This record gives sequence, structure tokens and C-alpha cells, in this order.
Amino acid sequence: MESVTSLPVGALTSEPTSATSEISVKLPLSSGAGQENLFDHALMARAYLSEGRFDEAERLYKLALDVSQDFYGASHGEVAPHLENLSSFYVGRARYQQARPYLERLYALRLSQRSFGSDRYFQPLLATVEQLSLVLEHLCESEQAEKLYLATLRAAEKDFGSDSEHTLSVLGKLGEYYSRTGVYVAARAVFEELLDILSHKHGANSLELSAVLSQLSEVYGRLALYYDRIAVLERQVEITECVHNGTGVALASQLVRLGEALSVAAKHYQCKEFAERAHLIYCRALSIYERFNGANTPTIQGLRAKLSKLAAGA
Repeated sequence: MESVTSLPVGALTSEPTSATSEISVKLPLSSGAGQENLFDHALMARAYLSEGRFDEAERLYKLALDVSQDFYGASHGEVAPHLENLSSFYVGRARYQQARPYLERLYALRLSQRSFGSDRYFQPLLATVEQLSLVLEHLCESEQAEKLYLATLRAAEKDFGSDSEHTLSVLGKLGEYYSRTGVYVAARAVFEELLDILSHKHGANSLELSAVLSQLSEVYGRLALYYDRIAVLERQVEITECVHNGTGVALASQLVRLGEALSVAAKHYQCKEFAERAHLIYCRALSIYERFNGANTPTIQGLRAKLSKLAAGA
């Protein structure tokens, strides 16, 4: 099978040292209780975490990983949960440099489980890619994170096809990555491609398009493409109206975003028509929220403030 990534284990950083030198207790491997004790230690580590006993939890996670490697072998699938536990422990405490080598090992292990046409390996692989990419971003190595997403996208296209749910999921994650890191031109291209594929696959008014339309509206706003932002939000509202028949809090939330886009455009272009449309949109959202949530909630108060600001021409 062809290689799907340019990031072999150890290429980004050195592999972590064994935990046995730090821990004085080692589980017996000949008693037949090895696997059970691994899970006991993982459960105990989680209990320690809940009590704020982080040092003890870290030692137990390391111990469970070390024993699992001795028991099964370093590349066995049973090692994966212990790599996950330890890397998640470090990520949760913003100890990204320590999390990185364990995530790289987990990524390599997931790739070794790759089987053409089988989707059992893919979701765990994508979850690992997301976490490793997040770590790389925090370590100011965004280019490596981008390579991970692109390699995963190529693997999904090869194994499942260009319009499969797995491939589209990775494409969406790639767009989110570009958006998160401020590469809005690339994010726009990815989300527009994703929207086009989903429109052909599910239909132009399918609810599956709603999330991508939201993401595109944010990107268009960042790029000051005000007309495009308004257009995608109007399309989102139209789709939601088809589902909810013109009512519902989900629709009201989308109307507020559309009103905000119209307000920004009105101020930018000094356009009275946009301001009038924004007023009507806000009033419609207000009536929906009042019907569902009452007349004096923080959301209602926020909307009335937006209307007052709009009327003042601010």
C-alpha cells in the first residue's frame, strides 16, 4: 500500500522514553492478569484525575502504556487506548510537547491498521489527526498540521471515493483548519468545493448544507465579501424554512446572523436598503424568540439593543 503521509514516526520529534525507569512498581506479566491490570490502572488513573491527583494519574497512565507494550508489542492495536489516555492527559493540561510523541506513535499505529475499503480504521485515524494537528498548531508547526490533513484527505479519497462521507468529513476538517489558522482564502476554496459536492449529492435545499453555509458566511465576513455572506445566509434561512415551516429557534438564530450581515453591509456601503432589510429580519427573529422563550430574556434584550443601534445608524 502506498504511503499516505510524509510524517513518519520520529521525524517530528524523538520517541518518549520508557516509563519503567520512573516507576518502582511493575505489573507481573506471567500471572495471567496483565490485561485486566492494564484496565485497572487506567480506571484508577481516571479516578485520580477526578480528585485532582495529577501526578499519580500520569504515573499510572505511563505504567499501563509500558506494560501493554511489553505484553502485546509496541505496534499492537491494544496499545492504542493507552497512547490515547496519556496523550489526552497531556493535551488537557496544555503540555503539548509531551503529548506530541505519543500522538505521533498513535497516528502511525492507526495508519498500520488501514485496510482499503474498510471504514473501521478511519474514524479513529481522523480523531488522532485532529488531536495531533491541534498539538502541532500550538507548537507553531501549522505546516505539519496541514500536511496531516492533506494526507488523510488523499487516503480517504483513495479508499472510499471523492464524495464519500469520510472524504467530505476530512474536507470539512481541512476547511476548519484553514479558517482557524486565518488562511481564509484557502478556507473559502475548501468550503465552496464542499458545498458544491454536498449540493449535488443531497440536493440544493438539503439540511446537510446548513453547517457549510454557516462556515462559508464566517469566511466571507473575514474576507469582507459582504454580498456573498448575505447570499449564503439567505440560502441557509431558506433551507431551514423548508424544514421548520418558518418557525423555530434554529431559524431565529439564523435570522439574527443574517440581520448582522445586513447591518454590517449597510454600514459599509451606507445603504439604506440593507438597513431596512436588517430591521425586518431582526423583528422577525424577535417575534420567534418571544413566542418560544418569553419577552424578557437576555436574547430578547440583545435583539432590542441591535434594533436600537440600527435605528440610530450606528
